[in-house]
Amino acid sequence: MSIAIAGSGDVTRYLTEELGRANLPVVILSRREKPQFDLPGVTQQVVDYNSVPSLVAALNDNNAVALISTILDYNPDSFIAVHKNLIKAAQQSTQCKRFIPSEYGVNIEEYPDQPGFYYETREPIRQLLREQSDLEWTLVCCGWLVDYIIPSRNRYLRDIGDSFPINLADTRMVIPGTGKEAVDLVAARDLANALAALVQAPKGTWEPYIYISGEQTSFNKVGGQVKEKYPQLNFDVQYLSLRTLVNGVRDAKDDFERIDAEYKIVTVSNSAHFDPAKVQRHREKYFAGVHFRSVQEILDAPDVIV
Repeated sequence: MSIAIAGSGDVTRYLTEELGRANLPVVILSRREKPQFDLPGVTQQVVDYNSVPSLVAALNDNNAVALISTILDYNPDSFIAVHKNLIKAAQQSTQCKRFIPSEYGVNIEEYPDQPGFYYETREPIRQLLREQSDLEWTLVCCGWLVDYIIPSRNRYLRDIGDSFPINLADTRMVIPGTGKEAVDLVAARDLANALAALVQAPKGTWEPYIYISGEQTSFNKVGGQVKEKYPQLNFDVQYLSLRTLVNGVRDAKDDFERIDAEYKIVTVSNSAHFDPAKVQRHREKYFAGVHFRSVQEILDAPDVIV
C-alpha cells in the first residue's frame, strides 16, 4: 500500500516527510526524478501526465490506494487536462479510490469563485468529481500558507515577494484591505501532517469540503508579531484598497499581475476566513493527533526547516 503524489514541488517535500513519519510509503508521479526525493520509503515514478495508461500503470505498480495532487499550473487548459487524466487513472486503477485535487485554497464552499483564476481551473474538476461515484474525494480549504514569515533557509517554500502580505526578504508589508480582516493561516508542514492524517481516515468519512487552519488572525496582528520578532528590520508598510485590487485585475499587463491581484482580493472578500465551528469539528473528526501551530509558535521555532 502506498500514497501517490502528483507533482514534485515545495509542498510535496513537506508531504513526503510527513507521510514518511506516518510510515506510509510514497510514490511521486512526476515528469522527471529529483534528488531531494531520494529518500527511504519514497519511489519516484516518471510518468506522462498526458497518458492515462502511463498513470494507471504507475498507480498499480506501486499499489497506490490514494492520490494527492499538488500540481500548481496557472494554465487552465493544461491544469484541467492533467487533473482529468489523474481522475481517469484513479478510476481505472486496481486500488486507488481516493483522490484529493490540487486546491489548498480559501473557503471555496461559500466562495467558489475566489480567487478568480482558481475558479477557471478548479471548477471543471470539482464538477467532474461531483458527477462520479468511483472515487472518494474532498476539496481541502486551508487559507494562506504562513511560512513566508520566517527566513527562506527555514522553509522549503520559495520566496514569492509581495504576493504574500509579509515580504520578509525585502522588508515590505503589502497588505490587502485594512489589515483587520479575519484570515485563516496554516504552516505548510502542518497542512502536510493533516493530509497524512486524512488519507488514514476511515473510508467513506471524507466530506466534500474539509477545513484546515492553524490560526484565525489578521495581517495587522501577524505584521506586528513579525516586527517584534525582527526588531532590526525596518518594514515599509502599505495597504491596498479593494478598488486598487479590482483595478489591478482589470489593468493587469500580464497573467502574473492579474493572478497576484486576484490572490490579494481573497483577503478583502472574506473568503480567506473560515467558520471556526467547522474548523474545530474537522479537527476533532480527522486531525485529533495533529498539532496546528500558531503564528507565534512558527516565529519561535528553532533555526531549522519548520
